[in-house]
Amino acid sequence: MTAREAALAAGVTAATLGLQVARHVDSIRGYRVPPLPAFDAFVYVAMAEHPRVFTVAPWGHRILTPWIASILPGGPALAFPILTIASFALACILLYAFLRRLRARPWAAAAGTAAFALSPPVGELIAAPFLVEPLACALLIALLLALEADAGLAVLALLAILGVWAKEAVVLFLPLVFFARRAPQGRALRDVALVMGAAVLAFVLLRVVWTPDVRTPIPDLGSERFRLIAASVANEPARWVSVLALGGFLPAALLGALRARARPYLRRYGWFVPATLAQPLLAHYAIQQVVGEMNRYLLYAVPALVPLALMAVDRLVPAFEPPAEIRETLASRRLARLAAAAAGIALLAPLLLVDRYGRADLQGRRDGLYILGFCRGTLNTARKLRDGTAVLFRMDERRFAPSGFEPEVFERMRWFLREGWGPAPWYGTDEALMQSDRATLVLPCSTPAPIELTLAMSATTDLPLHVAVNGRAVGDGVVETGRTRLRFDVPADALYRGDNVLELRAAGAAAASPRLYAIAYSPAGR
Repeated sequence: MTAREAALAAGVTAATLGLQVARHVDSIRGYRVPPLPAFDAFVYVAMAEHPRVFTVAPWGHRILTPWIASILPGGPALAFPILTIASFALACILLYAFLRRLRARPWAAAAGTAAFALSPPVGELIAAPFLVEPLACALLIALLLALEADAGLAVLALLAILGVWAKEAVVLFLPLVFFARRAPQGRALRDVALVMGAAVLAFVLLRVVWTPDVRTPIPDLGSERFRLIAASVANEPARWVSVLALGGFLPAALLGALRARARPYLRRYGWFVPATLAQPLLAHYAIQQVVGEMNRYLLYAVPALVPLALMAVDRLVPAFEPPAEIRETLASRRLARLAAAAAGIALLAPLLLVDRYGRADLQGRRDGLYILGFCRGTLNTARKLRDGTAVLFRMDERRFAPSGFEPEVFERMRWFLREGWGPAPWYGTDEALMQSDRATLVLPCSTPAPIELTLAMSATTDLPLHVAVNGRAVGDGVVETGRTRLRFDVPADALYRGDNVLELRAAGAAAASPRLYAIAYSPAGR
């Protein structure tokens, strides 16, 4: 790409993304940390605040975007919008280069790039700039460009590893390597096996090293899921047609796909269609959410549809140049060595960068405020205890309701209450009552050391209480009718680095209504 073409691509990118930002500037300004646009966004913000510590499966393994956001200035509220726009800018430049490799004329490549930047999925993600799709999309376009330029296996493997770090759904697109490689079938199979093997190895290493005890949920692919999809299409046909049309992209691409000149392209890159459609089918949670998130899934298809749309235009106005006799490639020994070294570093990064703090299992709680509050609260508490500072939680000072939420009262959440305190006890504004014979609290620990635990409680009748940490008994006491102060010593060997489970057991607790007034964690001897 010449300097003049680079300037053209940059100009088109700046103008079109500038229009998108101007259209959605009120939405962008409306987000603070929190509120945020979606549950996923809360997880990614929590990851960016503490990028080495896990959050919640499966989102917590999508490390690339939050890690980059963590090093950008301004905190998550500014870093994520900057990274979103920068990722789409990179995607536009790469798409222009890809179109030129396909022999699109400069004006056609510029038009295709502008159409991508102005497409509904891009607009939606710029309006909600706290998600991982923009960077994942840019990496997929980089993979398309690398395939079209006959890049070496090391380059493809590096892009695959970075792709699964951005979002694991990128694995679905990697069979493109088989269809697009200009090689005998045997070599193409070898190439796709090596590239997918590198991506899967990165995927598995991150989980084995970082979260060996966390099981990523497996989506249910039973008939019920397909029935729900069919029901959604039947109940909302106009909405589905509107979303799938992609602002006119799909009809134009279908017209282009009917042309004979589209057949070689479809043989190479047609895999984008089943890979894109497989994403909502493999979504981890309820399919009812898929319709609302469909633009996010379809984002990955838009770059592959642009050349087909240009082929439809080519029927009226020549949009492609004649095939070149000599094709330059990205293959070189120096580039291959650099890419291989980068891929090796990427594979080793989980061993070097992550913190194996044992995060409590937060799966099943699709509540962004709670996830963010829990991650902040546990890590701040663990840090204070590590530094020798006592931590006191008074229930009368911890009153938090998600309705009418304001960021300045975020620290009032009762994130440390878990099972046995009623539904969603972290949002409590009334008394904290133990509502079953067993109740649990969280005891965060950064460095295992003796802890002095103090509970302030009362009950309607005297109630024997058994206290354990991670299943190990640490003492017994009696909760009296008046406010009772109970003290227990937690030994260092009962703790581990992570979110420890403090368990209270009291037979007949539901009838005695034991009330928790306060909890204190203090380093022993302080």
